[in-house]
Amino acid sequence: MNRLFFSSLMLRSFLCGLFILLAFSASTHADTLSASVDRDTISLQETLTLTLRFYAQTSDSPDLTLLQKDFDILNTQQSNQMRVINGDMESFTDWRIALAPKRVGTLEIPSFTIEGASSDAIPITVESQSRAPQNASSEVFVDVKVNKDNAYVQEQILLTIRLYTSVNLNGAEMTPLELPDALVVDLGENQYQTNINGRQHIVVERVYSIFPQHSGELIIPSLTYNVSVRSSQRDPWADPFGNRRSNLLRLRTEEQRVKVNTAPAQFTGQDWLPAKDLQLTEHWSTERLKVGEPVTRTITLSAEGLTAGQLTPLSMPAVDGLTFYPDQPQNDDKTSNKGVTGSRIETLAIIPNRSGKFTLPAISVDWWDTDSQKMKTATLPAKTVQVEDALGNITPDPVPALSVDTPAETTPITTDMPSATTDVRVVNIAPVWLITVALILGLTTLMFAWLYWQARRELRAIHSFYIAEKTQDHVTETAAWNDLKRAAANKDYPALRTALIHWAQAHWQDPQLQNLQLLAERSSNDALRVQLKKLDEILYRGAAGNDWDSSELIQEINNCRRQKHHRQKQQDGLVPLYKS
Repeated sequence: MNRLFFSSLMLRSFLCGLFILLAFSASTHADTLSASVDRDTISLQETLTLTLRFYAQTSDSPDLTLLQKDFDILNTQQSNQMRVINGDMESFTDWRIALAPKRVGTLEIPSFTIEGASSDAIPITVESQSRAPQNASSEVFVDVKVNKDNAYVQEQILLTIRLYTSVNLNGAEMTPLELPDALVVDLGENQYQTNINGRQHIVVERVYSIFPQHSGELIIPSLTYNVSVRSSQRDPWADPFGNRRSNLLRLRTEEQRVKVNTAPAQFTGQDWLPAKDLQLTEHWSTERLKVGEPVTRTITLSAEGLTAGQLTPLSMPAVDGLTFYPDQPQNDDKTSNKGVTGSRIETLAIIPNRSGKFTLPAISVDWWDTDSQKMKTATLPAKTVQVEDALGNITPDPVPALSVDTPAETTPITTDMPSATTDVRVVNIAPVWLITVALILGLTTLMFAWLYWQARRELRAIHSFYIAEKTQDHVTETAAWNDLKRAAANKDYPALRTALIHWAQAHWQDPQLQNLQLLAERSSNDALRVQLKKLDEILYRGAAGNDWDSSELIQEINNCRRQKHHRQKQQDGLVPLYKS
């Protein structure tokens, strides 16, 4: 009896906890309604799909009457889903609405409201001419197009392949697109309906982003579509169970050719970045900086028409009085039927060493606008930050001294004074209270100066402790050397970068060496700098590292170790100047 009661109590507790978890997870997205479409540019004969998502379970439904002004509602589907992502549970309600435009022009999908939450309006461009071949007479056929026949190296080219069918299909499979001299990104598949010569067709559309890596002629080969068409006839002798037969078709696309040009002479930037748009943004964890306390600065470089691997590291000059600790950059690619938008996120931990005002230099990135065919520059303007000391004070900027060339004030001579031989001297004597106040202020200033000096010493000690604590987990030079060789043998380049930094900090006894660039600047070995640059390109620029031989890097590091050991041995072996 006690066991049954205990089990029942545990079951009710579990269900109650689950209900609370669901309610809490739903509240994280509560009152949120989003709207999205599979395409925002269509022809008058085509359809599109609108998806509304409300992040909660609801019995309410969106009011679709405003849609009927510009669209015909072909179909509406509703679904309730629940999922767990990284331990977070969420539930939402979806409405998928198939729409057909009523007229040509710029139409608008209106804003919807559910339980007080509203979605954004979406503009839709409707063209009069269908993008489908109008002279197609087959029931099933394919069409292929590229958005440009001239492009630059590393510029995005969109390849669109459409399969049209007016009959039912059992399946369709296309051979993969592979180009040896180009990067290919599959943007996914989409389905919609269109009208061709008065007959409805289902369109299966697949879009690829292609980034040519060499100039010349880019040849996109013919691709094969294997299509299984369901026949309307039955063969009772071959299929006694009455199943309908399927006909297998092999449809081939036309070969496409694109002329790929080198970077234009008008581009004078350092790194070639052809894009439709490029933006630089930043975010600070706090705008109030204090001596010894770290603050995080996040800079995001995003480019429409480029992958994250094509974006180069940002140049961030050092600032006297500020210590920078860069984190591993994050790369992200977002895809849609319009192409790829890549972003590179660089995070810096900044620790002020003293109070005062500091100016971080402007950061600029030159890029080529593929729409206007012009060179442009994205810039983060210079930023001035104020750093407070432990007492909340900011060291003021020095006041410029008075110029020695400044003429002294001259007293005008009055000619109306009567002539006299009496010498009158006026002596101004400060009152006692003013002298007392000046002495008190002077003593107070000295006391605060002494306190400030003491606080500055403590802050320096705290900062030194912070640096020591940050590097206390670094291994010895020998252990770092072993880790370095192990990472090189396994071709684990991120681990190789970490082992290199640990080795450099132990080798030069400098915890400020936090990246490969600083390591290369510290080294006087040109061959080692070349190898570090190759490793940096593999890590940050997405360069292929299969052909890179890291043994040269290991050899140069070993030479540095031998040179240091030889110098120490010579110093230990010096003959004393005076013999005992």
